[in-house]
Amino acid sequence: MLRPLILTAALVAGAGPALAGPAGFSGECFREEQLPARYGAFVEKAMVRAPRTYAIYTPPTYETVTERVVVRPGGRSWRVSRDAGGRKVGCWVDVPAEYGTVHRRVMAEPGRLVPYAQAASYGFRSRPILVEPARRGWVPLDD
Repeated sequence: MLRPLILTAALVAGAGPALAGPAGFSGECFREEQLPARYGAFVEKAMVRAPRTYAIYTPPTYETVTERVVVRPGGRSWRVSRDAGGRKVGCWVDVPAEYGTVHRRVMAEPGRLVPYAQAASYGFRSRPILVEPARRGWVPLDD
């Protein structure tokens, strides 16, 4: 029973100088340090462009129209004249109508507003998040 104890003491005594730390301490050594905060990334879906509604205006279109119009109406009129002997003679005379051509500009199609709706666009964005705050901690001594 005494033999395993002596063997263990001899091993520890032999390993002492190899594991020795500052000021004669033996074993693993650590020093206290300020450890920085650790950050990670949080990926989330985000709106890249908001939805919007807009309208496109289409202007009116015009055409030139040619019309035949009555300049002077026709009909029958009573005409009095003198014959070769100087006597008055009355007659009904058919007078033809006189026509002319008129050009005018008319609206072929009125202007209009065409509404359009554009949906929102989405994408992904990454933002930093704190995983572990800054703290004081023990870190192994470097040899």
